[in-house]
Order: sequence, then structure tokens, then C-alpha cells
Amino acid sequence: MPTITLRIDEQKRSELEALARGRGETLSDLIRAAIDDVVLGREEDRSPIRTGPPSLTLVERSLLAAQHRMMARMEGADYESEDHRRMAGILENGFSGEYDTLFANLDPELSRSECRLLWDLLDMFRVLEASFNRLDDEQKEQVGDHAEHALSFRGFDGNDALEGRLARYTRFLVDQGRWTEQAKVLEHDGGNSHSPMLETYQRMLVAFGPIWSKRTSDYSRGNEDRFHLELEDLKAVYAAWPYPRGSGIRR
Repeated sequence: MPTITLRIDEQKRSELEALARGRGETLSDLIRAAIDDVVLGREEDRSPIRTGPPSLTLVERSLLAAQHRMMARMEGADYESEDHRRMAGILENGFSGEYDTLFANLDPELSRSECRLLWDLLDMFRVLEASFNRLDDEQKEQVGDHAEHALSFRGFDGNDALEGRLARYTRFLVDQGRWTEQAKVLEHDGGNSHSPMLETYQRMLVAFGPIWSKRTSDYSRGNEDRFHLELEDLKAVYAAWPYPRGSGIRR
């Protein structure tokens, strides 16, 4: 297999290695997944502009056109029937420049790495919130100002294309009975944070990953302690919460 040499500074390498450890991956796996996303066009998918495929096979066109013809006969409202006939005509004639209109109601995909990132973030906040709640009032103050706010999941920015899709996926996961502790966040404006949060969450994940990996592998502790963070651990993750000037980790 061919190799690629990539030169980066030591700080960036350390951040990438920490993120990879937090996800249980090698550094090569992490970089390879990021390259796959670019090759598959995920960077374009993050655009708020929704686009259809550049082309469709004859079989795909035939199946989709047949479905639209069927819907045209079933719809009660004239404008809906006409819309389905128009879409069928586009497909039957292969007007690829009009394909965007056929898929306008579909969001771009969340890549597997983006889905996995969300799982990791929700797992992290499950641990952080449970661990913080075990502290007494004096210890909570020692973590830092606004620590309860900083170590809690606050949703995603609805005005950002990627964060908006992550918010919708969060809602889906909670509705499916996973990470249900975040239902309370989604009750308020659908979990819209009204400010970008992903970079902050990723900085926290870089700090959290190696701490969590070390703690869960320490079998000398009982399960009650092994699966919760201590005061100093929470302080370390909290320290990654403020936004550092001139830097960012966003994918």
C-alpha cells in the first residue's frame, strides 16, 4: 500500500494522537478516515446548499420515475400530482441539471466518522455530568467558574449546517432510547445552542479521551470509581472548555 508523508507541528500531532486514543483508534486510522471523507466529497456536503447526484443510472432513473408516476395518480391535490409528473419527466429525459430539485428535501449524509464523533461526545458528557454530580459543593467550586455549565451538553448551533445535522441526529438517538439523559436539553428550542459548540466539544474530547482510557483500564478500582472521573480529571477537561485564541480543532 502506498504511503504519504505529512509534516505537522508537535502540538497538532499531540492533539491528533489524543483524539485517536479517545476514540480507540490508531493515528493512521484517524487520518485515513479524514482522507476518506474528503475523497467522498464530505467537505462539499457540509455546505448548506443541498444538491442531488451528478448522474443516475438508467435503472435508478426508471425506478424513481415509476414511483413519481404512481404518486401522481395517488395524490389528491392537483399541484402535488403535477409536481410528481414534472419529476418523472426530469428522470425520464435525464435532465441531470434538474436533479437538485428531486432531492431538495434530503439533507447531505453525516459520514460515519461524524456519527462516531457524536457518539463519543454524548458518551463523554454522560460521564462528565455523572462525575460532576458526585462531587460535594466545595469540590464543585474547585473545578472552576461555571463548571456545571461547561461540563454539560448544551446542544448544537442550528445556524451551522453540520451542527444542525448533528442536532437532528441527537434527537433521533434520544428518541430511540439512547443517551436519554439529554432529552432535557432538547426540550429547550430543540437543543439549539444559538452559538457554535462543536469546536469546544472537540477540545474537551481531546482532553477527556486519554483520561477516560486510563481510568477504564485500571482494574484495581471498583466499578463505581473506575467509571467516574475524579476532581483533578474534571479540572483537566474543564481547562479545555474556554476558546483559545488563534486555534481550533474543527474537522
